[in-house]
Amino acid sequence: MSHSRRHLFLPFIHSLIIFLLTSMVPAIPYSSPSLELSSDEISSCLPQLSTAVFTDPRHLLSAVGTDLESRAKESNIVYAHAYKLACQLRSGAASSIAPGQFWITCHSRQGGTTALELVLSCTEGSLGTYPIFIYSHRPVPKSSSRMFLSHLHACISAVIKTLSGVTPPQRVFSVFSLAPITQIFAEKWTALFGGLYPTVETPWYAATSSYCTADTFRGLSPSSRSGAGGRAMNPPGHIMRKATLNDLDQCAALCEAFAKTGPPYELSSSQAIKEAEGMIRANQLWVYELPSDSQNCSSMESVSTRTAIATIVAVTRSTPTVSAITKVYTDTAYRSRGCAERLVAHVTNELLTGSSHGRPVDARTQVTSKQHAVTLFVGHTLDATRVYRRVGFVGLDGSKQDGVEDWLELGFNGATLGHW
Repeated sequence: MSHSRRHLFLPFIHSLIIFLLTSMVPAIPYSSPSLELSSDEISSCLPQLSTAVFTDPRHLLSAVGTDLESRAKESNIVYAHAYKLACQLRSGAASSIAPGQFWITCHSRQGGTTALELVLSCTEGSLGTYPIFIYSHRPVPKSSSRMFLSHLHACISAVIKTLSGVTPPQRVFSVFSLAPITQIFAEKWTALFGGLYPTVETPWYAATSSYCTADTFRGLSPSSRSGAGGRAMNPPGHIMRKATLNDLDQCAALCEAFAKTGPPYELSSSQAIKEAEGMIRANQLWVYELPSDSQNCSSMESVSTRTAIATIVAVTRSTPTVSAITKVYTDTAYRSRGCAERLVAHVTNELLTGSSHGRPVDARTQVTSKQHAVTLFVGHTLDATRVYRRVGFVGLDGSKQDGVEDWLELGFNGATLGHW
């Protein structure tokens, strides 16, 4: 075959392989991702894989930043931290990042076409190391073909091989990703070390990713409105605002209480103060303040002013177009009053309209423009799902929505616990 005819034939071959990957082979549910698929015929059709390790977030974003931004809602868990660190380095706010942090990319190559498959992050925050986060650039359907699952297994195996060569196994205390990816990773990681770091049987976190845009935002539900004609007005004395250092003790108490709801990541009082102060200084924490109830005096109350901070909302992961709500908690003394719904709606509206009084969401990343979307993870056992649904977060009523996916965190016994 001549060179020109072979050149014309290659796109047909590539299209045929993609068709085989996605539709020709009978589907099996992703709930059984551990099924080994070793067919020689399938293996011969799979693309070649390559991995790369990045210790500088600027280099990572130069390599795959366009890919991450193209799916900014789905990639936020990995993209936002890399973006923040890159901004700090570029602005001179930091001369380097903490050692031991890195990212691993996995690309496939087929017929001259290279595509991003996975991005793994191994990073840390102010309170310790983060879980291993894995972003899949390719959507993972709940029902996948044998060909696709075989490809997914191969990608995860390639990433694990690279990861095991650049970090000690005790660093990997948990993994958080799309449910099938987490399950496959946990099985392979445990097997790699002969059971020395077995997977914890009970998931540490099972959640649905959701998002709200200007088109889906609903504001407040009628039951949470108090103005004439049902307008969304605050009750007398109720204020929603950014937290200041004057709120530190109350915010820290709420952070400590929030952490107790999500073991194993509990906080000491000193750790809670450190976390709250960091978010306040970074302009990442909103509060709902109201007149305190004398009969409900709690540690979250300001005795001198007789006001209390009932609810906090944190936004700690932001990129140029997407921000993530990462913490919502209401003091038990002030629940069932609509505080959480009001504050979540207020924060979401500020992010989507860019109306945060001209102040950046994160002073270190200078995210000041209005966001295209606000994302969050909603725990499968969380009663607050209806609050987010009423505000306008999609896919929480069982309906199918693009970008709404099931995520899972599994821990590993014997590893050194971090925090997130």
